[in-house]
Amino acid sequence: MSSAVKTPMADTHPGIDRAAMRSAMGRFATGVTVITNTVGEDVHAMTANAFMSVSLDPLLVLVSLGNNARMTARLAESDHYGVSILAHSQESVARRFAGSRHPMPPPQFEWLGGVPVIAGSLVQLTTRIVGRQPAGDHTLFIGQVEHLQMRDGEPLLFHTGAFKLVQVGVNETLWEC
Repeated sequence: MSSAVKTPMADTHPGIDRAAMRSAMGRFATGVTVITNTVGEDVHAMTANAFMSVSLDPLLVLVSLGNNARMTARLAESDHYGVSILAHSQESVARRFAGSRHPMPPPQFEWLGGVPVIAGSLVQLTTRIVGRQPAGDHTLFIGQVEHLQMRDGEPLLFHTGAFKLVQVGVNETLWEC
């Protein structure tokens, strides 16, 4: 016998401040992606770090987008999106599609299975949207992976509100038992 788990629909637990929650979640280091979509020849892209692999059989990923984001409206009426996992050298690309107003070089796109992706990114994948799930002030877009390319390199990370580089320090205490 299985029991269904009910998702609470109430606002926030009375003892947890939203700013504190945002700060706490910011301490979870994530990779940085650019989500892409096209309508005709019009390419739209946005930086997102709420991305994850969901399943290997079938190959599923998801991106969580705020309900007020323009990309959310575009994906609500689309059947595909692209995901580019950025290399550390692509911080300016991340900033550009996060809405920075500073002058930056124009982005370079490649096309993979008819969907735009960011040139030079560590991973480029395209998906067919197989599910849309409202989740509070966000929508989860589940995509079945149709195309995948990858290369080696250092990833761009986001932690405590800033872009970071992976730094591994090995010292003698690491090997002591």
